[in-house]
Amino acid sequence: MTAATIAFPAARDVGNVRDVAAKILDEADDRQADHYRLQVTEAIVRQLDRIGIPAHERDEQLGAFWQAVQHEMIRQCFARIASGNDPRGTA
Repeated sequence: MTAATIAFPAARDVGNVRDVAAKILDEADDRQADHYRLQVTEAIVRQLDRIGIPAHERDEQLGAFWQAVQHEMIRQCFARIASGNDPRGTA
């Protein structure tokens, strides 16, 4: 009998998805946002590798996580504009 390790899907961790999306939107420029994305990706990969998730499943989870982050970023952008807190200003 073998045991299977089941990881909680990163894309379903709503708190983390919201936090990452907000931090990316708040970065000063694309270079800093890209660096943060790389840090988050490396952390998730380390976590999944540590518990023995196969590479193909890890890649699927990473893709789903970043898709969830992208959707959350869009939601947050619309929410900021609707509340009058548009980071682009009025110029």
